[in-house]
Amino acid sequence: MIQDFYVQHEGKVVGPATAKQLKVLASQGKIHGETLIRAGESGNWVPASRIKGLFAAIAKIDPGPATSIATSSAAAVPSVFNQAQSPSELAKVQNVPIVQSTDSRLSKFISDGQPPKVVGKLLGRVHDICVESEIPEYIAVQHLPSVMSPDAIVLTNRRVIIFRAKSLGRMEMLDVPWLHLGNIHIKEGIVGATLSVTGINGHVETLDHLPKAQARSVYRVGQQREEEVREQRRQRMMEEQRNAASNVTVNTNVSAAVPEAQPPHMDLTARLSQLKSMLDAGLIDQSEFDTKKAEILASL
Repeated sequence: MIQDFYVQHEGKVVGPATAKQLKVLASQGKIHGETLIRAGESGNWVPASRIKGLFAAIAKIDPGPATSIATSSAAAVPSVFNQAQSPSELAKVQNVPIVQSTDSRLSKFISDGQPPKVVGKLLGRVHDICVESEIPEYIAVQHLPSVMSPDAIVLTNRRVIIFRAKSLGRMEMLDVPWLHLGNIHIKEGIVGATLSVTGINGHVETLDHLPKAQARSVYRVGQQREEEVREQRRQRMMEEQRNAASNVTVNTNVSAAVPEAQPPHMDLTARLSQLKSMLDAGLIDQSEFDTKKAEILASL
């Protein structure tokens, strides 16, 4: 079965292309060792240099009507690149157009001008660390034309991940769960924007030289997630207060020391006071207050 390939070329995803077409593109200098290539619709993006036989099998394509591609060693070339190639077949290969393909996995993350090559690498790293049911939602990349590996920020439905490029092609990763995030702040300049990500512990991480459209999208997604997290915290607080009013302790450490017992009348007074505070705050209604109050008084 002939396998199709897709190539990231000049900021676009092109394909499908056959193995023969890849060899022609490589011989023409349109595919280099760092060019990202994917096998089929569901394959992972990998550098062309990792595709065995793609460059080793390439020789010059002689100009003229009888064009041919020679292989250096048939044994060293994978079967997908070791097919019979007559001059007429190769002439057809060169004339077959490679059209731009819509890569649903990648196009979602390059809609605001993100570089496809960088985004492809980031998605590979993110998918490797994502837990079950975790989904990437947005990626913003620094715009620094002279930098090969710019910093980036990735938002998933569970956390914020900041990637910082280090020497020798290494990447440093810092992630913050949405539940531990304080806020996301954006500051726009003349040609770009700076994002500040603050944790609930006060720690701040900044990412500068971001295109304004990407920074605004990160801020928008961040605001939506912050609202969800605030609601989760409110629900958790209400549950804790309800449990406290009912004299139920949640997640008690069984090995903890038992506190000194309080006189019965002091304990009842504190519970009634807390119950009244919950009523005043609107956490419980009057009927719930009356029921709990009766239970507390009945324990005298």
